[in-house]
Amino acid sequence: MPQIGELVELGNLVKNTNEFTGTYGWPTINYYYRSDTRYGGVVKRSYNLAMKKEGKNGPNDKIYASCIIN
Repeated sequence: MPQIGELVELGNLVKNTNEFTGTYGWPTINYYYRSDTRYGGVVKRSYNLAMKKEGKNGPNDKIYASCIIN
């Protein structure tokens, strides 16, 4: 099992999981973005691996499924 923060390995794991790519007809994960939130002096970093429907390609794309990595 990939460790927290191993984006490539975890992305491949999710990408190859039929529950994500097959059952609902989603494509594979095609991007991730980082979110840093500061709690006092501690920064909590989250990675969101996101999938979106085919044919959309813009900043307002709806995310249909995502996996948050803290």
